[in-house]
Amino acid sequence: MLLTITVIRINYGNLKTFVKYVKTTINWSDEESSLIGENIKFILIGDSLSGKTSVATRFTENTFSTTYRRTTGVDFYKRKILLQALKPTHPVN
Repeated sequence: MLLTITVIRINYGNLKTFVKYVKTTINWSDEESSLIGENIKFILIGDSLSGKTSVATRFTENTFSTTYRRTTGVDFYKRKILLQALKPTHPVN
């Protein structure tokens, strides 16, 4: 199974603008992509300099930068993970 994880990073101060953006732009119930695998979406919300970008890039790209680059608006990160289907070891009734 293919698991797609999308991380959306936003500054806390831009939350109202972001909610409008999500309602008009992002299709949270993407049925076509669910035929391929599972989709999980995370939203990181927090104050400036709290490490949202660091968490997102560490998880999706396995990198960490010691230099600070201010993020304006919203950033999207995506990571795809191929999971092997596991057979149950005990019968399921």
